[in-house]
Amino acid sequence: GRNKNQLVVSNGTLQVDSDFGSTTLRLGASATGVFKTPRIEIWPELSFSYAKSRVGSQAVAAQAYGLTANNLSLAGGDVEMGQLMFMPQIKWPLGDGRDGAAVANFSLSPRLTCRATRGVGGSRDCGTGAALGYSAASGDGLTLFNATVEFDNVADTKNGSLTFNVEHNF
Repeated sequence: GRNKNQLVVSNGTLQVDSDFGSTTLRLGASATGVFKTPRIEIWPELSFSYAKSRVGSQAVAAQAYGLTANNLSLAGGDVEMGQLMFMPQIKWPLGDGRDGAAVANFSLSPRLTCRATRGVGGSRDCGTGAALGYSAASGDGLTLFNATVEFDNVADTKNGSLTFNVEHNF
């Protein structure tokens, strides 16, 4: 990917501005399977992702005390991140679809994530997270509903999301 970025930093006296481009490469893969039991299904997943962003050296303009310098440069360098995640998703069916009834399931997905970054201030950290999900399909299969709540805590970074999706085919 090619990105266009804008940097504007000011402390009240010094202001630094730059418009610059960067490139990013992202790769990922995952493997999963299904283990069925009479009451639940377990879908273990092992995934890996890698990303590298290259900023390089960028032209910078700086203003302070009424003076402007347009001939400065900033060495942005590269940033790399690799992530490995294990997530066993456990699904409980809530309806069997017989006689035109809706088919639904509830899922719980605990996960372990390990992440390594390389660049200025590189690190290696592992953390945990979880997702709760509910999905349903109407008896005729034309309407689908999904809701997911996710939370992760890796390297003192807490992320959360709430997703709703409704799809109706006609």
